[in-house]
Formats: sequence, C-alpha cells, structure tokens
Amino acid sequence: MSQQCLKKQQQRLGPAAARLLHRLVQCSSNLLLLAGPAKQQASRQWQPPPIWVRRQARSSPQVPAAACSCLQEPAKAHSCCANCVLCCCPPLVLGALRTCSSSSQQQQQQQQHGPTAGAAAAVPGGAAQQQLCALLWTLSRPRQYRQRIWLGLSVGVRLVPRLWFSYILPLHQATPNGLLSLSGTAQGSSGGAASASDSSGSGWVQPLLVLAQSYSAALSFTHLEDFYADAAPLVPLEQLYDAAKPSAGLVMLLKAAVWQVLWCEPSTPSPSASSQQRQQQLLRRSLGELGGLLLCQLHDRNCSREFCPPEAFLAEALPPGRLLQERRQGGLGAAAAATGGGAGSSSAAGSRVWLVLQHAPCLMPFQDRVMLFQAIVSEEKEAAAAAAAAAAGAGGMFTFDDPLSMRDQLLEDSFSQLNAMGPERLKGRLRIAYVNEAGLAEAGIDGGGLFKDFMEELLRQGFSPQSNLFSENPQRQLYPSPAAYQLVADAEGQLRFLGRMLGKSLYEGMLLELPLAAFFLKKMRGGVCDINDLPSLDPEVYRHLAQLKHYSGDFADLSLTFTATQQQAARTREVDLKPGGRDTAVHADNVVEYVHRLADFRLNRQMDRAANAFLAGFFELIRPRWVRMFNEAELQMLISGSEEGIDVDDLMAHVNYAGGYHEEHPVIRTLWDAVRTFSPQQQRQFLKFVTSCSRAPLLGFKYLEPQLCIQMSGSVLSSGSRERLPTAATCMNLLKLPPYKDFGEMRSKLLYAITAGAGFELS
Repeated sequence: MSQQCLKKQQQRLGPAAARLLHRLVQCSSNLLLLAGPAKQQASRQWQPPPIWVRRQARSSPQVPAAACSCLQEPAKAHSCCANCVLCCCPPLVLGALRTCSSSSQQQQQQQQHGPTAGAAAAVPGGAAQQQLCALLWTLSRPRQYRQRIWLGLSVGVRLVPRLWFSYILPLHQATPNGLLSLSGTAQGSSGGAASASDSSGSGWVQPLLVLAQSYSAALSFTHLEDFYADAAPLVPLEQLYDAAKPSAGLVMLLKAAVWQVLWCEPSTPSPSASSQQRQQQLLRRSLGELGGLLLCQLHDRNCSREFCPPEAFLAEALPPGRLLQERRQGGLGAAAAATGGGAGSSSAAGSRVWLVLQHAPCLMPFQDRVMLFQAIVSEEKEAAAAAAAAAAGAGGMFTFDDPLSMRDQLLEDSFSQLNAMGPERLKGRLRIAYVNEAGLAEAGIDGGGLFKDFMEELLRQGFSPQSNLFSENPQRQLYPSPAAYQLVADAEGQLRFLGRMLGKSLYEGMLLELPLAAFFLKKMRGGVCDINDLPSLDPEVYRHLAQLKHYSGDFADLSLTFTATQQQAARTREVDLKPGGRDTAVHADNVVEYVHRLADFRLNRQMDRAANAFLAGFFELIRPRWVRMFNEAELQMLISGSEEGIDVDDLMAHVNYAGGYHEEHPVIRTLWDAVRTFSPQQQRQFLKFVTSCSRAPLLGFKYLEPQLCIQMSGSVLSSGSRERLPTAATCMNLLKLPPYKDFGEMRSKLLYAITAGAGFELS
C-alpha cells in the first residue's frame, strides 16, 4: 500500500484505526517481501501456502519475543516465511479482535450515522470489528498474495468463527428483518434497483466479504472428514443450516446476499453515480463473486454428504421457467453465452442471468440450467447448419468416403477421416455407413440412429483402458492416462480428437454410458483439484495420506522424502515434489506440506498434459462457460443421464401408437407389464434398441425427439406375425411390435431382440 493511500485511510478512519492500519500495512509489507522469491520460480511450479508447514495450525500462535530471522535476513525468507505468517500477522489480528470491545465506544462515534451504524452499536465491539474487516479487505487487495494471507488468517487464528460469532451472527440476530434489511433494499423477484450507500456497504458487505474469503480459503485446506466430523472451520454444522431456524444459518444469509447483489441490483452504475457509489457497487459485486464461490463450495460438499436440504441453495424468488423467460427478454443467445454476458451484453436481463450462472449457478435449479444449455446449443446449431449447408451441399451433411468397420477398426478409421475436419464442420450433421463382420455394407440409411450408435461405440472404444489413452480408478471411472504419451503414437492428437467427439455428443444432446472420475469432471468445469479430490483418483493413497498427517511415531522410521514415483511404460522413476525434494526428509513439521504436494502431483502435475489435450478438443465444440454452470455430479448427468432404470409411467405418457395399436390395446398393456419386470439394465437395453440411446432424456420423455412410436408389425389375424421378432427404426424412435398374445411370449421375444446385439439389419 502506498504512503498516499495510507494517509487517506488515516484521515478517514481516525487515529485508533490508523494505528492498527499502520501495523497491518507493515505486516503486509513483510508478507509481500517474503512471497517474492516464490513468485520468481517457474510459473508451473506449484507453491503451497506457508501455513501448510505448520502442523498445529488450529492452535493460536504466540507472539514471538523478537522478529523472525527472515525479517533480519531477507535472503532466507523463502525457507522460513511460514513463521512470519503465523507469528506476525495472525497474532496482530488476534490482538485486534480481543481489543475491539475496549475501543468500540470511541470508534462508534466516528462512524457515519445510518441503519448499519445503529445496529452495529448493539453488538459489543461492532464498530471496531466493522473497521477491522475494512482493513483486512484492503490488506488482501494484491491478487497474487490473497490466498496466502486469507489462509493464514482463517487457519492460523480461526478468523471464520471469531468473525461469525462476535459480529455477523449477533448483528444478524439483532436486526428485526435480518442483516440484509440494513441496506434498505427490496429483495423481491422483480429485480429492482438497490441502494448501495456507504454505510450499508461497510456494515454488512465487507464483513461478509472477509468471512467468504477466509472460509473459502479454509475449505481448500480442510479435509472432508474434518469438515463433517469437526465442522471445520465453523463449529457446529448447524451454524451453516439449522432446520429449526433456517434463516439464522450462514447458508441462507449468504444465499440472500449473493442473490441481492447479482440479481436484484443493477449490474452497472448509473452515469450520475458518484465515485463513492461506484466504489460501493464494486464492493458489492465482489461479494457476489466471492460469496457465490463459497456458496458453490458448500453446495458441492452438500452434494457429497447432506448437511441441509438441497433446495436450501435455490433462490426462492425465481419461479419455475423464469430463467428462460429472462433469456428471451434479454436476448441471451449463444454470442452472449460465449462472453458470459456482463456489462456489455445486450440487456440487463441477459446480464444478470449470466452473472448468477457465472458466480453462483447453484442458485438456479438444475433442470432450468439444462434447458438453458440446450437452448443456447440449439441456436448455435442452427447457425452452424447454415454454414455447413453452404460448405457441403444440401442439408449440411458430410458423408464418409469409405464405410466404417463397426467393431475392429472404428477408432482408427474415424480418427483418420474425422480428425482432419475442423470444429465448424463437426458442428454439422454427419452421416455414417457401416460394414458388418462379413465385409458387406449394412442395410439402412442413416437418419440419425446409425450416427448415435456410431458415437456410443466410438467413445466406448476410445475411452476403454485397453486403448491406453484412458485409465480407470477402483470405481471404474475414467480419466486421461498419464502414461498415454509413452504408450500411444500421436497420443495428443487422439486425445484431442476424443475430446472433440465427447463435445459433439453433448452438442447433439446424446447421453452416453461414460462414467468419468470426479476430479476429471472438476477439471472440465475449470476447477483446480486439491487434496479432497484425491479419493476419486486413488482412495487408498488418500487414506494413507490422511493417516500420515496424524502419525505420532518417529518419521525417521518411514524414510520418506519429498518424492513421488511415476510409472513410464515398463519402468518407474522418482520425481521431486519440490526443488531438492529427494534430499528433504518428511518430518512432523512438514508432513502437511508433503501430503498436499503429493496430492497436487497425482491430481495435476502428473496428468495435466493428457487432460489439457483432451479439454482442448472438447472446448472446440462446447464453450467453457457452458459447462461451468454445472458441478461435477451435474456434469456427469449432462453427459450420461441417470444411472437408474427408465420411468415407465413417464414413457407411457409420451408414446404415440400406429398400425392399429392404442393406449388400451391388450398387446400394449402386456408390453408395459413386461417392461416393468425388466431389470434397470434390461430397461436401458430396451430403450437403446428403440432409440439407439440407453439413457432417458434428462428432462423426461416429453423432450425425446421424435417421440417414441409403437407400430403393429403384421396383423392380429395372421398367426405368422407372432413368429416375428420385434424390430426398430432408431432414426424415428419407432418400435415395430408383433401382436403377441400372452405375457410370457411378449417378454421372451423382447429380451431376445434387445440382447442379441445384432446390427441395424433388423430394421
């Protein structure tokens, strides 16, 4: 912070706060000095926050008698910077929190009069803590040091519970209509403009900002077991959500605050706004971003193991279908989706939709986000179809010059023929031709069903571990193989091609039985993997690291160093986890750093090259912003649909009949009775037989295009009709069903047809 800025803060805050600010600025200068050497390392060399070298992170550190040695010898700062974060900054903040109440009366007189000042006066030390939050926020402004500072504050002195219990929660409870009512703004669904005065902004926005930043930093450090068992960093978990009084918890307060600043308030200041009002609006916009990040982190943990109802994260002010209505009113098409809306989008309506989807998508129902995704893709498909029609002739189709082998050479043939096509060509329709095992062309014209079957088989072969391009975890979930570059020629090209084809399946709305590892799904949505993602890669290694973190024996007996083993083809090699890692022994003081560095190596450094090649192809068809509105579980649903069997009642409600069949026909009743007796796997096989896709549409069979149709094959008067097997025209989702008379015959003929694995000659 510059001296000029410091003087301005002194004039504004008064002498008591100025002294605290001066000490914090001195501390921040030391922190920035100490962070310098780490910044000078290679950009891809990951640096752990300094707090990780301290094992007893939860205990309040003692103020040292003298300054740390690294302050006296800056050249040694890189090796002992953790002492400064723990021994300098946190005790300073801790002392400030302890002394807030003693100076509160003097500082309250310096506050501007307003609704927030009156409410803060009811909280012991409220005005001083309000100023402290402003100082901490100023201290953390340099982005490159922000994570280090907040992690030191959140873990080193447990800033989250101190700020929550001493200021935010009492202020929230002392205000008749809740903390957010202090701003004097309506929180309805109309989205009216909100006031952002200085008093309201400094009263609850900055404290929530500080809480969100420190809580988010703590979650990146806290193991899942500690979060659920110890409720770290906020004890107990009922402080997040209490079923007896939901509005008192952090989840509901944070949700309301984020919704207000992202949806209810204007996205851009008015031209007549003063500089102070603009600053306050920027502050509130920061709350939307950082508060939304924390809200989504809590939502993801709730998806893993519920601590509150899932609907607690949804915005109550958003009625069903409102998201699409806002999109239509705001002209939020593919172009706006590509840039994320914002101030430059075509309207305020479109802007606020993408502000919420960008920063807090968990506020929107999953079904609404799926519908928005499909609508945006549909618009882009229309534009791509027009371009493809001009380039490739009528219909915009591309026909393979040679037919493709359905089994043996599908991956090789499709890679050689499709990889040369650019992403714009892939956005058009592809028409497929197959040959069977006898070398003869299969009968039938590709009306869409052959292509769906081709995509499913291609990706099944490409993602198979036998291809050496992908590996699987113990749950048989897939991820790019770190050894692909050693085992496969042109691995980068093939991984990029498979990324394109998975993007093509999403682009076409196809659902595939393709289970992906959760940590890889996190990479797809732009997340950074940490220790809590390791179970989805190797649960055994995660369990061993968790035990090692609490190991109480002699570390010398373990003979561990900062190295990891990496498998390369038929041999293994040791890789340093940090410079000089093989010469650095693991001991009680650095075991936490070792745990996080090893997790980072396994999740990020080891496979970044393969994962980035795949994602480069994937994002050529699917824009990154489109998938960032889904978490890992939702993205898996978007790719694969539900793993459960089909909803027979929903399917029955959206079926057409032809050839003499109708809803009450005895044969139709027997058909549905037989389908209900199928196992979930057999039900998916039945659906694949008719539609060439084994998964039900995400939003129900109402959205199946075209709707499934059941047509009579033969005649009820002909005994020979019952000897036939059911057949299907998958391009039209048409089942040709002979009029079987009894349940046993219907069930046996259906099971034989759907499990025979025959080609498309059946249709």
